[in-house]
Amino acid sequence: MVYQVFSPLCTGLISVETVGLNHHGGRLVTTLIGHTRSVNTVSYSNSGRLVVSGSSDGSVRIWDMWTGAETTSPLRSGDGAVYSVTFAPDGRSVASGTDTGIVCVWSISAGPVSERRLTGHSGSVLSLAFSPDSAGSLLASASRDYTLRLWDLDTSQQIAVLSGHTDEVNAVTFSPDGSLLASGSSDQTIQLWYAETRETACEPLLGHSSWISSLAFSPDGMTLASASYDATIMLWNSQTGRNNATLRGRRLPIRAVQFSPDGQSLLSSGDNDNVRLWDLNQPVGDASVILGKHSNCVMSATFSSNGLWIASASADNTIRIWNADNDRAAVQLASDTKYLHSLVISADGSLFVSGSHDHSVYLWESSSGEHRFPPLLGHTNAVNAVAISQDGHLIASASYDNTVRLWNAGTGQSVGDPLEGGARALVFSPDARYLVLASYDKTIRIWDVLMGETSAIGPLVSDSDILSVTFSVDGQLLAAGDKNGCLHLWRANTGQQVREPFVAHESGVHSAEFSPDGAHIVSGGSDKVLCVWNLSTGHQALILEGHTAAVNSVAYSRDGQLIGSGSWDKTVRLWDARTGIQISVLHGHGNWVGSVAFTPTAHSIVSCSGDGTVRVWDVEAARALSSNNQNNTVALLTSTDLHQGWLLGHMDELLLWVPPDYRSYLHVPPCNIYISHRRVIVTVDTECLHAGEGWTACWRTSASR
Repeated sequence: MVYQVFSPLCTGLISVETVGLNHHGGRLVTTLIGHTRSVNTVSYSNSGRLVVSGSSDGSVRIWDMWTGAETTSPLRSGDGAVYSVTFAPDGRSVASGTDTGIVCVWSISAGPVSERRLTGHSGSVLSLAFSPDSAGSLLASASRDYTLRLWDLDTSQQIAVLSGHTDEVNAVTFSPDGSLLASGSSDQTIQLWYAETRETACEPLLGHSSWISSLAFSPDGMTLASASYDATIMLWNSQTGRNNATLRGRRLPIRAVQFSPDGQSLLSSGDNDNVRLWDLNQPVGDASVILGKHSNCVMSATFSSNGLWIASASADNTIRIWNADNDRAAVQLASDTKYLHSLVISADGSLFVSGSHDHSVYLWESSSGEHRFPPLLGHTNAVNAVAISQDGHLIASASYDNTVRLWNAGTGQSVGDPLEGGARALVFSPDARYLVLASYDKTIRIWDVLMGETSAIGPLVSDSDILSVTFSVDGQLLAAGDKNGCLHLWRANTGQQVREPFVAHESGVHSAEFSPDGAHIVSGGSDKVLCVWNLSTGHQALILEGHTAAVNSVAYSRDGQLIGSGSWDKTVRLWDARTGIQISVLHGHGNWVGSVAFTPTAHSIVSCSGDGTVRVWDVEAARALSSNNQNNTVALLTSTDLHQGWLLGHMDELLLWVPPDYRSYLHVPPCNIYISHRRVIVTVDTECLHAGEGWTACWRTSASR
């Protein structure tokens, strides 16, 4: 409402466009903030309109899902942390289980909220369940005092104490028809009870090797799901007690489980910070996808009654609402290109090639950022290095699976058999005849691509592991950087050493590249600096300082005027190749920058990162960042990294706060292409951003009316 009323009266507003994001990113619809400590439990009303949450801050909060606002002040009974909450079937009341053992029933239907206190437990109440009849006439509670209790809500009296567990009872639930009651305990057993007689229905269900944390019946009542701290979910036949299947998580405790209303999916939470969906129609073991994440442990998650939404509660003090669409492809986009280790550009600039942690090689059209082909598959471990031939016909990829593969860049098909033996780095000779491999055994192997066999030249040997290799532009020289910080030079046609190695860095040389005229070579190392060497004199020409972590990649522009670098400090930097002066620092990547390369025209520099994205940066716009012009909108928006979520101006004024779920997708100038399935684009709607002392200039003349 504020935006709609006032935006027509203003100029120079920051605007935000999202691509591939639903509100806050991925499937996340909204984040509910208000609790001040861990949110332990969450539940939907049957109508789906309301969500109730309980927290270690001692409060129960009720949220309207149409507005995201709280419907009433926080409900506090004064009984400590709230471990369980649930709506009555008619939505007129809410029950909460507390640390002191009190069960509170809050009437929320009309008038002021009223509270009834049910006493009897001598330990914390960890789980609650209303009977499924429309009035919810019975309430079951599970406690650390090893008991289950049943309460008549018409009289607020305790009507039964169910004993039998030998440890804390963590979970309780009714079957859909109300005939059975299931309980799960830290004694690693599940017990089924007849709700009417309070007698056990069968022998305890055994199989878990740790606490039972949560239970849920399928909509037809035939299956009971149990979640445990042993990182498994077991599916039981509720009539026979037989174990039908076991779903395994990530070796971390699973805190909560629930069936979707259609019974086709299972929701789990608690394996670290994940909310996970299991497709029960898929083979066991291949069935789960991560719906999304919190920034701390997920304590509870639940479906809305129509199955369209999921609410999750977390130790990060928030409740998140997710779109529950079961399209597996949509979920997988979140991790489609996780950890891009290496990137190269074709000689004509039309194609980007990247190697990914997900075992794949990606080919991207540089003009649009679209995939040329689906991911190239064949490796069985992360792809750590890629190369493309000068003629653009061949791509090479090296993987931690100890193979090197060749691919046809025109068709995406594999070429020949994989080469055995991994490589830390790859490079084609300029004539595309040879592929040079920096092996793990302190040698450089040279593969004759035309003949399909190892070349007679080499192997070339170093005293320590080779980390990087590169050819001179004319193909006459081959350089390699090693783990000890030395830079080696060989004649490519003979394998003879040109000179004693340069002692380039204090430790590992992660990247090196010859200048286009062949007069210099630049290297980047673990000591955070770039070194430029004069090849004719053998002397160090320049030391480029500015990075705050190891330099992973260096590159010359084709005209030789610029040097680009990427680092573990998450930045891309531009340097004047003649003077060594730093021109610009480019922020935006959310993780280490693994590789940088200039496009042939030098109008752009391209980077890939551990955040799973490729960014294309406009070099001229990046140069403008060095301007001190206070009205330079680009400089104001991008001259600094985020500080506690804020984009800052030139005098550290607060310009824009970025929600946590947007931060890894942020795309601002001079990044003119952002290759990712999701991005957030920040722009200003006029030439000038009104900030600092002149901020009131944002008002249009018409605003006075």
